[in-house]
Amino acid sequence: MEFYEFAKHFVVCGAFGALIGLMSWSFGYWIYQLVAYICKKVKAHKEKKAVK
Repeated sequence: MEFYEFAKHFVVCGAFGALIGLMSWSFGYWIYQLVAYICKKVKAHKEKKAVK
């Protein structure tokens, strides 16, 4: 019974940790994409100003 409780606890914690890890990774990825997009827009805007 002790082992069963431990195994259940381990599986729940592992699944929870994996879920949080996946969410934080995808969140970081989207932030990175957003920052790269904004930087690209800003750079293009500055280049347009430089052309004028």
